[in-house]
Amino acid sequence: MRLADLKRLHALNKEIEYDKARLYSLCQRRDHVGIIGIGSFKKSEFSNEISVLQERVRTHLKECLSLYKQILDFINAIPDALLRLSISLRYINGLEWEQVALHIGGGNKPDAIRKSCERYLKCHLSKD
Repeated sequence: MRLADLKRLHALNKEIEYDKARLYSLCQRRDHVGIIGIGSFKKSEFSNEISVLQERVRTHLKECLSLYKQILDFINAIPDALLRLSISLRYINGLEWEQVALHIGGGNKPDAIRKSCERYLKCHLSKD
């Protein structure tokens, strides 16, 4: 597991959200383009783009699930519960350090949580 892998999950989820929104928009436009001439619909105008986008979303979802499982295995192996929670909130849920500190509570400061996570990850993540 590398730090880049931890960060990639959040980015991949954002990309999937964006692609799903585009897909929804294209499907709406395809169904409501209107009538050309007498009674013929332009339903296939976006069909190719829609099918390409659907395949892209499917591929990214598979990649996301695989990466999620790897990250979860890594997190579950962390012996400290606070670190497990902090790293999970940050890298699986995609929260900012301030939000992580609020979720954890107990007067924990965002910088202290960040630094403890970074120290742990520096020692336990592979370099390549």
